[in-house]
Amino acid sequence: MGIVRKDARTKSSFNNLKVEHLTSKGGLRMMIVEFPPGASIGEPHSHEGEECHLVLQGRMLAEQGEDPGIAEKGDSFIWNASVPHFVKNIGEEPAKVLILIYTDTELDDIL
Repeated sequence: MGIVRKDARTKSSFNNLKVEHLTSKGGLRMMIVEFPPGASIGEPHSHEGEECHLVLQGRMLAEQGEDPGIAEKGDSFIWNASVPHFVKNIGEEPAKVLILIYTDTELDDIL
């Protein structure tokens, strides 16, 4: 078992997003991403694996292909990450999303 203490988490940024890396092992990664109002991941993108999202606060637009949806605090969604996808904070407050990414192999940094 590997415990990562809150004060030992690594942090990074990507496209004006704050990323807090919670833990990872092999092809499983867990992070909290903070989206300022209006911020997004950038252009729709794809990569190997599956993604699960839990909106901790805020209001997010989640799009994959022609299947958009709105997710609010407490809502979750999952998708095959090899299909282009896009998320954006459409609320007026910062949004935080817990994201888990699973692949059969280790990935380079995605965020």
